[in-house]
Amino acid sequence: MKLLVATSYHDIKGIMAKHLSESGIKAEVTFVETLDNLITELKTDRHDFILTEYSIDGTDVWRLAKLVNSTQLAAHALPLYLIKDTSEIEVPTILAKAHCFSLVAFKDLGQILQASYNHNLNAGYVRGRRQPDKPTLLIVEDDDNAAKIIR
Repeated sequence: MKLLVATSYHDIKGIMAKHLSESGIKAEVTFVETLDNLITELKTDRHDFILTEYSIDGTDVWRLAKLVNSTQLAAHALPLYLIKDTSEIEVPTILAKAHCFSLVAFKDLGQILQASYNHNLNAGYVRGRRQPDKPTLLIVEDDDNAAKIIR
């Protein structure tokens, strides 16, 4: 497992290493301190997840999630996790999900990442693709008989 960690606090490095080690997770971790370095690393396509604190290089997690999932970086998009312990602001889970990132506490870091990593392997996750290849079609029809025929 390869992690891309966006943080400007050196203390987080040690805390994260401790929790990953206690969880039995063996991960290659790349730390970046600026948004430019994050984008550069993201484009290397060598990582499985992005972990970030609430704010990095003057950019909050909301803007960071929007950037990571933008059209320009769509081919490099990765699951994004906000480390809750680094945020003084309470981020509602439903808002995080709506903005395409998840919340994780240091104590749950290993368990959550390992479960997500295993799920991605089993599901055939392809980086940058958020939807399955299966085409979908939405039809809105208020007539029951017509809906049955269309179905």
